[in-house]
Amino acid sequence: MKKKLQIQYIIIYIISCILVIIFGFIFNKTFLKEYQYILLFTNILLPLSLITFYFYKSMKKLNIHTSSEILDFTKEQLLIEGKHLELIPVILFGIGVFFTQIAKGKITQKVFPIFMFSLLSGTIIPVILKNLLFSKKELVQLIFLEDIEFSLASVSFCLLISGIIISIIEYKKLEI
Repeated sequence: MKKKLQIQYIIIYIISCILVIIFGFIFNKTFLKEYQYILLFTNILLPLSLITFYFYKSMKKLNIHTSSEILDFTKEQLLIEGKHLELIPVILFGIGVFFTQIAKGKITQKVFPIFMFSLLSGTIIPVILKNLLFSKKELVQLIFLEDIEFSLASVSFCLLISGIIISIIEYKKLEI
């Protein structure tokens, strides 16, 4: 059973990394070409490093625990990650309030796609996956859901970081 779970973890890890790389390159080629290096770091390298660290911890967890302990732990992790994902709309709301007060339209136009993709990958897609596509009884589906949810949360938070960095840079350009 553990060997099968390890193979599934590796497959999920590879799929997550491929999706992050594809998303990052498409996003970098489509939006804000002048900030490609910042976006390359925050949308590809940072999420890949977070995902790699997370999967390393997950593989170690598989070697230590039994299937029932892994199932219980995975359910706990999904609850914790769900609470973290609730922060994304709150952060975006705060950034929106900030933009309406001091930011110029030029800044908003540049970072709007970043924040919308952050909202999409951090709240909308995980809710769809969690509520519509998966049963919460099978260990394999729970592990898959937990890992994909973590990958999406990583991408979402990294998009928030890149949006904030680009906003600060653009605001400083307007002041000069």
